Parts: sequence; structure tokens; C-alpha cells
Amino acid sequence: MMDTGPAQTPQSPSSVAFRHFAFGAVIESTIELPQLISASTDQPADISIILDKVSPDDIISPQLRRRTITGLLRYECRDGVHAVIEPAPGADLANVADMIAGWILTILSYQRGILPLHAAGVRVGAGIVAIAGPSGIGKSTLAAALVAQRLQLVADDMVAVRRGDPMQASGGARRLKLSPASLDGLGWPDEGWPLANNVEEKRLVAPPTTGSNCSGWLPLRAIFRLSAGDNDSLCPLTPIEAAAGAWNVIRAPQLIDVCGDRSEHWASWLALCRDTPMISLIARRDIADTPRLVDMVLSFLDRET
Repeated sequence: MMDTGPAQTPQSPSSVAFRHFAFGAVIESTIELPQLISASTDQPADISIILDKVSPDDIISPQLRRRTITGLLRYECRDGVHAVIEPAPGADLANVADMIAGWILTILSYQRGILPLHAAGVRVGAGIVAIAGPSGIGKSTLAAALVAQRLQLVADDMVAVRRGDPMQASGGARRLKLSPASLDGLGWPDEGWPLANNVEEKRLVAPPTTGSNCSGWLPLRAIFRLSAGDNDSLCPLTPIEAAAGAWNVIRAPQLIDVCGDRSEHWASWLALCRDTPMISLIARRDIADTPRLVDMVLSFLDRET
């Protein structure tokens, strides 16, 4: 495993901030989040993330969540607009940044009334196509293979959704988290990409077709719900079938009833299932099948255009 170097000293709130676009928001942070698109804009920040001390008392409420991730950090997320992060002594800031880009922004999205999907995403035409499913199922690998077909990367591991006509989606990823096996199977050269964290073996890989224009809100064109099976198959789901699979598509579903407005979250989910095509994509756990999955996805989208 690559050595990511010693842990860094947390920056003070007055340090020069990094700016990113993600999930329909401008994020100002005192720690760089290398997975996300950089923002060079004077537009006021929608979300502020600082490294500072966090009060020791735990709180779990819809708009204020204060907890500890053992051995890594303590956090406070408030009103969907502000997060305070206190890294644990000796914590590697690469791991801290990875947790912020995932878990912390998931909490803030729920607090903002935005439904987070556990999905990678690519831009197809004027809209976004999400590839949803549980961890390790191959979402990022399939997204990478679609990007190799000259599509733009929108999201990796999380797609934010809000209600609209049609439903709207936003990402913000500028890199994909890919394992060495995925890189090898895709035939992508090992460029010495940095580790996403020092727990997983996944690398932060910059694809050639990422664009900052993918950080805003775009129509959600379709969701492919990826799962493992003995044979590759693709089957459109009815709205009722789609709705029943919430725990396979929503990111951190344990938060849906306790973080932000639960009725708003469920209303968004039901609207999504009613208005957005959701397709069951069953795949064998064999990276050699990825080109065939890409053909299946693109052929389906061509038929639906």
C-alpha cells in the first residue's frame, strides 16, 4: 500500500479555504477534498466546513448531529450549511477528507432537504444517469467504463436528488475511487494515483472527461440499480418495484427518518420512483463483463430517447 505520509496538523478556521462544487452547492472548506470539483468563484459558499474543536456532548436531532467516528474524527453538522470537524489525534487527513466527502456531505444533504443516492453518475446528453447499488458492487467501475465511452463523470458514490419536473440530480466528483483490479480490468494505466484513504486499496483516478459544468442540477434521466447474479440481465422496474428497493438505492438510509425532514425525504423518493425510469441491472461479479454491461446500458438509453 502506498505511504500517504504523516498526519498533518489541523488547520485553524482562519486558514485559507479550499472551494469545491458538489451536490448543487458551493463548499468552502479548510481541508482540501480532492474527490470533488474545485471551484474558483466569488459566489458565496452554501456550505462551510472547518477543522476545529467539537463539543464533547453527543446530539442527534434533525438539524444538528454531533457524533464521533472512533479513531478518525468528531463532527458537528448543523442546518445543512455548517460542519465542524475535529480530527482524532494522529489521524491521517487523507482519511479525514475521504470521510468528509462521503459521510459528512451525506448528513448535510439530508439536512438541506436533498435526497442522497448511493450511486455513481455520468452525464448522458442533457441529463444524468445514476448507477446505484451497495458498496463493492461495481458502481465506480461501470461508471469508469462509461466515461471511457466519452461520457462525462458526474458523481462517484453519491448522487444528490431533489424534486422537480423532471427530477433533478447533481454530483461533483472530479475523480473516481477505483481498486487496482478495476484499473487493470479496464486497461487503464497505473499513473501512480494517490490512495483515497489508507484503509481501502482504492485510488483517486482522474478521468479525462470530467467537467465543472456537471456540478449543477441536471435532469435525472434514469437509475440503473446494480446487483449481483449468475447472469447479466436488464429489466425496467415498475414504480412499486422501484419504491420497494429504497435501501438498495438511498445512501445511508438509516438517516432518512432522523436527519432533516423525513416527510420531505420520503416524498422525494416516491416522486423519483414515479417519475424516473429505474432499471434493474443484474451482473456477474466479473470485471471482464463490464464492456457488455456498458453496451446494455447505452442500448437501453438509445431505445428510450
